[in-house]
Amino acid sequence: MPRGSKIGERRGGRQRGTPNRRTVLAGRILAITPESPTTSAAQCIAILVKDQALPADIRRAIARNFFAAGKSQFVGVGTARSSAGKRRKSAGRAPSDPAQSIALGMLFSIAQDPTVPLDQRHKAAAEAAQHLLPKKPGIKRWWLNAPVDEYGFAITPEIAAEYRDIKIELRRLAESGANGPAIRRKEAKMRQRLKTIRHRLQCPCPSLYGMDQWNNDGQRVVYFLRKRDAKRTLSEEEDAQEAHRTARFYTFVGGPEATAVVRFNRLQNKERFGPRLTWKETTDLRFLRSLYPTKDFHYDPDFHEFDGHPFRNEPAEDGNFYPPHSKLRPLKDGDIEEFVEVPPYCYPPNAKLPDNPPRLYVHRDFPGYRWAWR
Repeated sequence: MPRGSKIGERRGGRQRGTPNRRTVLAGRILAITPESPTTSAAQCIAILVKDQALPADIRRAIARNFFAAGKSQFVGVGTARSSAGKRRKSAGRAPSDPAQSIALGMLFSIAQDPTVPLDQRHKAAAEAAQHLLPKKPGIKRWWLNAPVDEYGFAITPEIAAEYRDIKIELRRLAESGANGPAIRRKEAKMRQRLKTIRHRLQCPCPSLYGMDQWNNDGQRVVYFLRKRDAKRTLSEEEDAQEAHRTARFYTFVGGPEATAVVRFNRLQNKERFGPRLTWKETTDLRFLRSLYPTKDFHYDPDFHEFDGHPFRNEPAEDGNFYPPHSKLRPLKDGDIEEFVEVPPYCYPPNAKLPDNPPRLYVHRDFPGYRWAWR
């Protein structure tokens, strides 16, 4: 089995110093344009597709982008459709962007002009390579600069509106009763999108957002839904408020705070009505009771269930919780750590000392016990 890569080790991919595909294509554009100064942009693209000096993957990408998509103005010499069947076959294809064809024609004309400085021709060839090999759209990281509300919940208005619209559409599909294969695929796609959005959302801060705020958001969401069902138009402010509150409401439902409360109630009912809790469930219930104390729940330090209570003792100076007599607990300011030698022998008040008695007892405590050592 191969080992993992070390820190800074590079495996696979383009090696350092190797030009990328657009740089290679820009170099070939500068090489072929002086040889054909009067050719059009479509003919130049056709020459590039047949250029043996270009790697095969670059030529396939150019052909796929500008010939397989039915972009007629980029069809090169010798590729005109002569039969009516070919014309009918390409009639239903989407036309290309005229602005892109104009831009490519201008860039190729600059690269072909020998009077233009070499650096300007190189820039024109690089821009033409960007058109011929467009970059793939990357992931839009909306969560990095999302605005934060008063409860610490961050989401952009566009993503909140998308989240709200997906929830409304899923509700409409569920009420319609449609259950065809296309509907199921559509629902699965929308649920996956919801899962992707929720993966980037952080639950509101529990110290600022609790059950009261959650109930308030739920009431407002229901109000907006009823207003929509009554075919009443929401204002721009209400639409933005509905989207934000909907996203915050469902994020809190799926967050750790609500999940812990649901599990706490479930474990309490199981403890009360059975069946018997497992060891793990008992430990979870003990910890959840310390986090979410109820009205009928009283702290009893003598009860055995509180032996493992995480907040039974006050936190130490370093912020950690230690048992009362733990040696790991740091001393407070002014505390003096004393070490006293405890005698190993203890004699009750009415006990007779042995024939070979130990050293005279050190002290007699209040009940009359005598402490001594040899």
